[in-house]
Amino acid sequence: MIQLFATDNRAKLLDIVSIPTVAIGFKILGWTIPLAIIGSLALIAVQKCSEIADESAIYWILEHGIPASIGGLLSLAHPLTTLTAFAAAPITSLSPLIDAGSVLRLCASHGLSTCR
Repeated sequence: MIQLFATDNRAKLLDIVSIPTVAIGFKILGWTIPLAIIGSLALIAVQKCSEIADESAIYWILEHGIPASIGGLLSLAHPLTTLTAFAAAPITSLSPLIDAGSVLRLCASHGLSTCR
């Protein structure tokens, strides 16, 4: 083990820090799922009734917001952080690029306290 730490690995550093390119098919696939979810809510609103679409949207918000809030409460997070988690979770679950944890870290870095 000591020999591994003693070797010069600077040549491998570029392999570690470089981000490989993603095929366009995976990028398209990443955005089709959120579009399908939003499209299905719109289709429900057109075919059935806007009340059913509203119920589905509220269910979506609660389905993602409540577990995020419970996670904040269990981690003894600041109450505003818990509310931010509830608000961010349904929105960020539609984006393949942003997760709720990133939003909460951004809020914490701008002065929103995450501990009591």
